[in-house]
Amino acid sequence: MADSGKSKLGRDYGQIYDRVEEIAVAVRALQTDALAKDKQTQRNTDDLGIVNTASKLSGINLRLDDVMSTLAGATLTLPPYGTLPTDISSTRPVVWPPSASQRQRLTRGPSLEEGVKRRLEELKLRRGSKHPGSSGAPEKWS
Repeated sequence: MADSGKSKLGRDYGQIYDRVEEIAVAVRALQTDALAKDKQTQRNTDDLGIVNTASKLSGINLRLDDVMSTLAGATLTLPPYGTLPTDISSTRPVVWPPSASQRQRLTRGPSLEEGVKRRLEELKLRRGSKHPGSSGAPEKWS
């Protein structure tokens, strides 16, 4: 009898052991499935973020298209050339700096000889107006 009790106990233990193994396999399968579902949920969340961003960008594009069509339909009248943009009644010409292709004219001053001659003529005229009838030249030059 004792042997039959031991064999029954061994059989029960074997069944319990097999059942625990089945449960452990099922738990591992559930864990694997849960991890896969978590990854899929994360991908779906990321995709939803992309969809939300795309939706916002689409709204921005629609507003931008509306503004662009408004600007394309608007006509802007510019003030005439030479007027200041802030004062339409102004007629002051706009002074543009010369471009690199336009050389500014350089005026040459008198040479030393020309300057001396001009100065001598000025002195002669001054002396001549002080003393009427004189030639304006010093006597030793006459």
